[in-house]
Amino acid sequence: MKLLLDTNVFIWLNDSPRRVSENVMSIISNPDNELCLRLTSIWEMQIKIQLGKLQLSDSLPEIVKTQQVENNLERLANEVGNRQNIIDIYLSQYFYQLL
Repeated sequence: MKLLLDTNVFIWLNDSPRRVSENVMSIISNPDNELCLRLTSIWEMQIKIQLGKLQLSDSLPEIVKTQQVENNLERLANEVGNRQNIIDIYLSQYFYQLL
């Protein structure tokens, strides 16, 4: 199954994994699942970094590269066709607390 990671989940996986629930972490860690990240999420993080609203433990290109190697992360272009057969894991603060 393809899992489309929300920007916050991607950030938490790298800088604050304790913020990701055990349930979500087990889904993400399952080798049968493919992790995907929209290019829009990368742009969003880069803009926030440049505005001083986001600080990461490493450079954004290094984090993305590491996730590509370690978790076979796939970067998705923002095309309608990429939305088929993808589960969007969106963890707003409220939803995160429910898990």
